[in-house]
Amino acid sequence: MKILQRHVRLIGFLLVMAIIFFSYCCQHVFNFRPCLLCTMQRGVFAALGLVFFIAFAHQYFKGPARFYGLITALLS
Repeated sequence: MKILQRHVRLIGFLLVMAIIFFSYCCQHVFNFRPCLLCTMQRGVFAALGLVFFIAFAHQYFKGPARFYGLITALLS
């Protein structure tokens, strides 16, 4: 089975959403109060997840794939 770039982007999106979901669960279920750094990281992860989702949904060729890779690397 060949793993395409599209599958990698989908896995990245799902992992980022799992991280955000876990942070909200820790905040609301276990009553942990997030610090400012945690809140900022949550925002960066949300932006990274958005880029992963747009890259997954976009039918791209070589040029836009490099653009999404660059944005993902800068956000990471």
